[in-house]
Amino acid sequence: MENSTSRVFEDFPGQYHLISAPGTAGLTPHIILQMSGQPYQLTLLNLRAGEQKTPAYLRLNPNGRVPTLILPDETKIFEAAAITMVLARAFPKLGLCPELPDDRALYDQWLVFLTNTFQANYMLFRHPERLVGENTATQTAVAQGAAKRCEVCLQILAKALEQKGPYLLGEKLSAADLYLAMICRWAARLPQPPRAFPALAALLDRINALPAVREVLLQEQIEGPLA
Repeated sequence: MENSTSRVFEDFPGQYHLISAPGTAGLTPHIILQMSGQPYQLTLLNLRAGEQKTPAYLRLNPNGRVPTLILPDETKIFEAAAITMVLARAFPKLGLCPELPDDRALYDQWLVFLTNTFQANYMLFRHPERLVGENTATQTAVAQGAAKRCEVCLQILAKALEQKGPYLLGEKLSAADLYLAMICRWAARLPQPPRAFPALAALLDRINALPAVREVLLQEQIEGPLA
């Protein structure tokens, strides 16, 4: 792994190139790449400096967000959940994407739930101004409603882990668990955070103990556990 400071965003034929920023939605793809044991390139952007809005980056990701993944064949893809799914399939020996149809269906369900429901509601809680503008009272109402929806998401996830855990698919870690841990990192800001649910806290402890997770936190200069 090489941490590139170049903002040319060059391709590295035969290697994956992840463009992300510390602590953002690139965490899960970064962890999977680290788990793979294969060489990869990592470029960490400075979001405060607006590096995600430069013309060079917007040519890769018109949303102006991170992460973006450049595949070994030079294909460029964005959206963290899509990148997670691509990488989980790319390294089958890791077992992060289930092979059995029933398990795969459940895996797809949880990844879509996490990105489309939990993450979407959390972003409304964290940044209500993006939806309603500068009206403070409206921002507060949106944030409070989103927090309640996030709590329901956590209840659903905790119940699933209690019934079938220790992971979302039972006994085996999947990319969905890694994605969940990433969102839980941000969701610690909620009035009722993920660690208020014992089953979720236990899952997070297991993921924090993974060597690849500890290495990624070092590379992104993140102090403390993942979540």
